[in-house]
Amino acid sequence: MLNNKKRYYAQIIKDFDSLNDLQKFIVNLVLASSHSADNIFSFATTLLLQRYSYMESITSRLDFLKDDMSVDVISYQQLQNLLNLLDTLFLELREDNEIAVLLKTDTVLQKILKPYIITKKKQITADALDATAKKITAYASLQAERAKWQGILVNLEEKDERYYHDMEIYTSKTFMDSYYGDMGGICLSSQPQQILRPGFYVQRLSDLTDKQIIGMSILYMSKEGFSSDKTRARSCWHVTAFNPLFSFLRNCTAEQALFVYLQFRLNIEKVALKTKLPVVLPGIRKYGIISNSVYFDNLILGYELSKPTVIKVRNAKGFSISYQEWNFSRALVIIDPRGYENVKNPSDIPTFYAHRELTAFY
Repeated sequence: MLNNKKRYYAQIIKDFDSLNDLQKFIVNLVLASSHSADNIFSFATTLLLQRYSYMESITSRLDFLKDDMSVDVISYQQLQNLLNLLDTLFLELREDNEIAVLLKTDTVLQKILKPYIITKKKQITADALDATAKKITAYASLQAERAKWQGILVNLEEKDERYYHDMEIYTSKTFMDSYYGDMGGICLSSQPQQILRPGFYVQRLSDLTDKQIIGMSILYMSKEGFSSDKTRARSCWHVTAFNPLFSFLRNCTAEQALFVYLQFRLNIEKVALKTKLPVVLPGIRKYGIISNSVYFDNLILGYELSKPTVIKVRNAKGFSISYQEWNFSRALVIIDPRGYENVKNPSDIPTFYAHRELTAFY
């Protein structure tokens, strides 16, 4: 592993001087995202801001924050303004025409940066750079902080009426699911054959008030199972790709986001009970498998890892989409109905947390 890293870095050092300024900019962003040091993140963020410093949409927001923000204390509105600046910055990066033209023809960057790309395709794309920018700016942590503040403010508000949307989560396996993935945060249209796989289902999060799909997840039955010192199974369910629309998720408090996940989990617990199979959450070490939102990914992992019944396994098998199968192998066994076949109330099954905890929301 160390020899491979040395070889990759040696290749980058060898080619770096021959790169143009735009290529060097991309190299710095991608390499920074492979580290965890604050000073490296700060350097890369500075480069990102400098590239778009001529744009009024960026400079006006940045100048406002410089004048308005205190180093020691940050208000909710200032945090919102900071996230607004970052959203604008990410938009400019995604729509940067110079980068788009470069990526169409460039092969050098793909060769030297492939080991450091954090997205599933392992290619230098607009999505890869967007994920990089969000990591170096700690965007997920800022979203989590915003959700916490929003939850506090909601609880402080005294209203006679509250505004709710009716939501529904349902399991689906239709032809339209092959091409409708983008409505829920990921796109299956490039792999429409996936819906034909035996045991492959899409869970839809539907806003019945606005009459639109606003999220999805994938449910897949594996015939290869998993094993560990604590537990094993010949067959199991994989649950992955929990992707509410970004525009929906960003307006949720932390409590509301958890509520959404628990609704997904409730449906999954029902499937587990009906089929008498355990459920694993795969890809716990790989960006983008559990969720395309790092914030939602962290929320889901944090919730499941806090439970005393969770079991870690290293060899969950039988599922792979967009990533190689080994990326899914590190997983959490989060639901297991085995041994409780005669239990009438699902809430009495130890791993059926959603059946118990959702009652607290009503």
